[in-house]
Amino acid sequence: MIKTKRSILLITALLSLSLTACGSGKEAAMSTETMALAPMEGAIYSDNASYSEVDTADYKDSSADTDLSSEVNTSDRKMIKNVYMEVKTTDYNGFSEMLLGQIGALGGYISDTSMWTDSDGLVNSSLTIRIPADHCDELITLVENGSNMVSKNESVEDVTLRYSDLDSHKKALLTEQDTLLKLMSQAETVSDIIEIEKRLSEVRYEIESMESQLRLLQNQISYSTINLTVTEVSSQVATGNESTLEMIGRRFYNNCVNVLLFLKGTLIDLIVGIPFIITIVLFIAIILIIIKTIRKLKKKFFNKHEPLAKETSSKQPDSSQQK
Repeated sequence: MIKTKRSILLITALLSLSLTACGSGKEAAMSTETMALAPMEGAIYSDNASYSEVDTADYKDSSADTDLSSEVNTSDRKMIKNVYMEVKTTDYNGFSEMLLGQIGALGGYISDTSMWTDSDGLVNSSLTIRIPADHCDELITLVENGSNMVSKNESVEDVTLRYSDLDSHKKALLTEQDTLLKLMSQAETVSDIIEIEKRLSEVRYEIESMESQLRLLQNQISYSTINLTVTEVSSQVATGNESTLEMIGRRFYNNCVNVLLFLKGTLIDLIVGIPFIITIVLFIAIILIIIKTIRKLKKKFFNKHEPLAKETSSKQPDSSQQK
């Protein structure tokens, strides 16, 4: 009976710990909502939507406390910032060197990049930049000053509640883990130990999942993301003063450059493919030699046997003479 009672007590403790861990997230969210609504409960309004004259001193004190709490909440907010920018430049190489230098100086890095050349031979690129959140605006200003801005879009996501919920859930799971370890040391039956170990493994898995999500959120919070598209343009296009003749001359020049590049590429391909061409020529020559040799042998064979055929035909008696 004593062992049965202990088993019941252990199972009851496990169930209570599970319910505590599940309810911690809801309590954190409710406490956050209560904090947001708390300043409104002490305010007294008159019929014309103005503050009443009753307890004015108390109201001033409460407003001061509210301002202080709002400042604390604002400073503790977890924000994820994403910026989308498209710029043009007449000096792609110079702009790229400046950008890479500033990214490194500000402690950022490039997580993804792609580059291509258009039909006019101008360079375009797309960059995904991760920059410390404190230096994001500084890098944006540098990009704007070093190029011609085409478009810019910023988005900020507030993940304070999600982060707080994950953190409180993790703390509850850690508390449950400590309690399970204490119960493990007090367990006397094998069934109790198995039950506690099963729940302990589940709790540890959930803790690892919470920590992984928190690390991901913290990385997105600490480093803002700038998606930058850079387009190289000619000076005439950049200033918008290109005339019709200048446009014709520029395109004619670009076409000549493209033709030269095509001829250059063709010549390189021919030089590189010389071994392959020689192999094909030798193969065709060998086949032609074999065919020619076969024809000679066949002709020689027929020329050799042709006199014998004529002699055989001449030795046969004429049927008319025999008669």
